[in-house]
Amino acid sequence: RVADNPLVTGEPYIQFYAGAPLVTSCGLRLGALCCIDRVPRSFSFAQAQLLVNFGHLTAQCLESSQLKDDTGAGGSSRSGLPRQLGSGPVDFAAGDLRKQRMREGLNEMVLLIWARPDSDHWLLMYANQAWTTATGLLVTPPKTFPGAVQIVNTQSGSSEFLGTSMWDHMRCFSNEDSEKISALCRVLDTILNQAPHSTGGTDIDAPTCALSGIIRRPTGEETKVLCRFSPADRPLDEAASTTRPALQASTNRAPLAPSGFPPGVLYFVVIVEQRAGAAAVAALPRVATPEFVHTVSEVSEVSEVSEVSEV
Repeated sequence: RVADNPLVTGEPYIQFYAGAPLVTSCGLRLGALCCIDRVPRSFSFAQAQLLVNFGHLTAQCLESSQLKDDTGAGGSSRSGLPRQLGSGPVDFAAGDLRKQRMREGLNEMVLLIWARPDSDHWLLMYANQAWTTATGLLVTPPKTFPGAVQIVNTQSGSSEFLGTSMWDHMRCFSNEDSEKISALCRVLDTILNQAPHSTGGTDIDAPTCALSGIIRRPTGEETKVLCRFSPADRPLDEAASTTRPALQASTNRAPLAPSGFPPGVLYFVVIVEQRAGAAAVAALPRVATPEFVHTVSEVSEVSEVSEVSEV
């Protein structure tokens, strides 16, 4: 289909292409978020879903101005549920539901982290503008893997003494939340160390986890937040789930494992502020970063087709 494309037959001589559509709130495809290379590569379903998730975040960013200004002439509003919710099937592919979900997403802090069951150094690899606005920390991802993440304080312009772990900039709200993270680590340790067919031929999937945490604003004020940890190879939200990864001539089911990284699992963390009065925030208990242990346990889980192809 693309063998005669000028970008394949001439400079830059593309031999690999993977693209996720940029879908607006009304279902319009603006283009694609692409990965290209000059050498043939394989592409896994997990990588395809990660690309779809970032494609959704990109479309949301591109449409941010309109989403903020649009009060939903078609029936939705910032303060109410879309009329579509009560008048027809639930569909996030286009229309009021998708628009409201994308509008809500603009206020959500989104992080991409490398969660390690044996360490509290959960590398912060990506953070969106909402995180930078809330914390004053600008995260620049590595250009290559393993590479180096740069975190800069936007107030001072300095990166000195700023750790690259998520736990350097956030902590659990309570002992119960800390135990949830410890339990998550135990499950991840089991997943990463399970022998083939040790679970009766069924692989254990990385779980989701929801908890409360504390972040610090540029002013020094501490804010309680709600966090949802979700494996990066799953849809980021309902709107992202309407774009289904489809690989051409590939059955690669390998997990997401960046080159040069220690054993771990790639997670998205979606964070929303939990409103509280100043007095309540000042009285928030200080809980240390959770201990990381290795005992087997369990954690309870708190439309369009993406064209992904090889040339």
